[in-house]
Amino acid sequence: GVECVTTVEAGRDDLVTALKTTRIFATAHELPFVQLASDTSVIHVRAEGGEVGTGESEVEAVISGSPMDYHYNAALLIEALGVLNGPRVRLLNNVRGKTPMLFLEEDGYTHVMMPMVP
Repeated sequence: GVECVTTVEAGRDDLVTALKTTRIFATAHELPFVQLASDTSVIHVRAEGGEVGTGESEVEAVISGSPMDYHYNAALLIEALGVLNGPRVRLLNNVRGKTPMLFLEEDGYTHVMMPMVP
């Protein structure tokens, strides 16, 4: 398994819906960045849209460890979640040195994502 500082378990479909809804607002950047931030029981999915406004969705989750707050390419994250079949997905945040990585896990499959700098 992956050693991590944050473990998040959430409904895959809920997370995909939040990402698709929120990325509509991600027009302020060339790539559709979304911010994933966690607190004790919710993943906050947020995107800045310049003149369009800000989009934000919340997904209930089981979260342990340190809070997470990074930006990811929404399209790539949705694509990675689309490969997974189960109703729930685990997101593991591993902070080693200067580069935090997000691991999406399901039944032996692991997808690694690097955060983006907006």
